[in-house]
Amino acid sequence: SEGRKKTYDATTVGDPAGSARIFATQSIVFAPTEDNCRFYRIPALMLDKEGNLVALADRRYQINADLGDHRIDVTAKRSLDGGRTWSRQHVVAEGDGTNKVTFGYGDASLARTKSGRLICLMATGANNFFSAEGIKWVSMTTSDDNGMTWSRPSLITDNAFGFKSVFVSSGKGLTTKDGTILYTTNIINGGQLDCHILRSKDEGQTWELLPEVAFAKADESKMEQLSNGQIFLSVRRQGDRGFNVAANADGTGWGTSWTNGQISGNACNADVLSYGLSADG
Repeated sequence: SEGRKKTYDATTVGDPAGSARIFATQSIVFAPTEDNCRFYRIPALMLDKEGNLVALADRRYQINADLGDHRIDVTAKRSLDGGRTWSRQHVVAEGDGTNKVTFGYGDASLARTKSGRLICLMATGANNFFSAEGIKWVSMTTSDDNGMTWSRPSLITDNAFGFKSVFVSSGKGLTTKDGTILYTTNIINGGQLDCHILRSKDEGQTWELLPEVAFAKADESKMEQLSNGQIFLSVRRQGDRGFNVAANADGTGWGTSWTNGQISGNACNADVLSYGLSADG
């Protein structure tokens, strides 16, 4: 506030002194040192069918890195007062630290179906996405009681859909107006990283990876359905942020992608939201 330059130690655990508060209401959801965990990362946030908040995050214990050679669990909390206070955390998916498939879970991505079921997709196993072996498995867990309890994680694929590596973008998926569930999914095909769409038309009972490339050479991304039913895609990539639009509400018919030089930087897994205006503006 007095124009003095402040520096922070990147290894500091907790809320740095002097950090800015930019919201009227602000709370810490997952704090280091809970359950002997120093690093919580990759949050996912969703409203349940009652309008309450459900938050998931990676519990990475003493290692900050992504899945690879260390166990990661996915843990959850709920808030009944708009995020002011939070419940005790409970584990949604617990890695065993031994089996190559169930070694760990991470990078949760949430969707809420038309019936109100919460679906969480997760990276699974003991491999890093960019390693020679790649991530071959995606797991799903569901909750029918607003995130209080979750089903045992089950694999929705055991071979990366035939590609080298598969990774569902963390954060959230999209439930369209007709109930179709769409997730943006990073695929390593040969030496290239492309964005495909993972789709379910039966509330997560079955899944299909659509062959069409939604964005070439893409990183993590998010979708929103426009008022005309089309699907809008916002992509993290090297350099300027990328965008595309699918003509069809089922996640097919992608047009020619473009970039925006006013939104640059590849380190932000940003969300995108659609707001409708009333008749009077």
